[in-house]
Amino acid sequence: MKHPFEFGGVISAAHFINRKSELDLLEKNFISGQNTILISPRRWGKSSLVNRAAVIVAERHKSFRIIKLDLLAIRTEGEFLEAYLSATLKALGRTIEKSLKLLREVASILVPKLTFSAGPDAQMKVGVDWKQAVQNKSEILELPQRLAEKYKLQVVVAIDEFQGIAELVDVNNFDAVLRTIWQHHQNVCYCLYGSKRHMMLALFTSYSAPFYHFGDTHVLEKISREHWVGYIVDRFERFNKQISNEVASWLASAAEDHSHYVQQVAQIAYGLSNVDCTQETAETAFNQLIYQLEPFFSEQVSSLSRTQLGFLAAVLNGEVAFSSSRVLKKYNLGTSANASKLKVVMQEKEIIQLTRSGEFEFVDPLFKAWYSRR
Repeated sequence: MKHPFEFGGVISAAHFINRKSELDLLEKNFISGQNTILISPRRWGKSSLVNRAAVIVAERHKSFRIIKLDLLAIRTEGEFLEAYLSATLKALGRTIEKSLKLLREVASILVPKLTFSAGPDAQMKVGVDWKQAVQNKSEILELPQRLAEKYKLQVVVAIDEFQGIAELVDVNNFDAVLRTIWQHHQNVCYCLYGSKRHMMLALFTSYSAPFYHFGDTHVLEKISREHWVGYIVDRFERFNKQISNEVASWLASAAEDHSHYVQQVAQIAYGLSNVDCTQETAETAFNQLIYQLEPFFSEQVSSLSRTQLGFLAAVLNGEVAFSSSRVLKKYNLGTSANASKLKVVMQEKEIIQLTRSGEFEFVDPLFKAWYSRR
């Protein structure tokens, strides 16, 4: 059964809202071979944006291919290289037979390994043993360029949660190895995106970092309220219910225009509505969503210290001078040095982030709403 709203994964074309300037940017960069860096919190639509741009470019350019990789669950150099090779062969080979052929032609030193995954999405894939991958890392990292050059392809390597490259547990300076090889590629460009803003900025804007000025860097903004309102009203109408612009605007505002949460709360509101979604129904939907998320938020808070909780209270109340004697005393933050440390720790925990104006805000608007009620 189809639902009026979509969330929890990569968004299909029917639910893709606006992002016209971002799509134009990615399309232009993909075609011209310009490396691109995208930064935004999780569930703001980075993956959906990159996927949509890839579909558009592929429809217009038959020679275009995209290699997609997610670093979220990757912990070691060997895991990265295995996944990188498998993603490359899947994107450029497309079949087991073609993948094996490509591997023999371009990287004959590698001995292929076939693996089969069970379950509803069962599939066979070509890869190599992780030890062999580490021993031949240059062969693997050069593979997209060699294949692109040999078969006259335009290739984009898109890597999600790229900040994880700095957290591989068994290797140091792996980002320097990647930069050294990737910077010479002429037929391949890289779209690297991640959700931990402070880590991504450190990787790409720090003068001493290997990836300094590696690509066109953009911090993704939220979808504007007006586009959310039009979308919500339209989806209600398509599924034979009604919602006013005012109530739709309230839903988007309550979720602070957060892509995932706007879709989710709108879906709940649609389910609660008979024919018309009233303001009361919208508020009930929002409260239901907070209730659903409460176990996750409670667990998150249970791991925080008293000073960390005090720091969150200060952010919630709009404080900015965290090292002032008044704020230190009011929120029991300890010393000014401790307040500075709290800023770093709470960003690393992905609970708060810096805005463009240099102020702190909650990463998760529903966590903020829930915490404010405490």
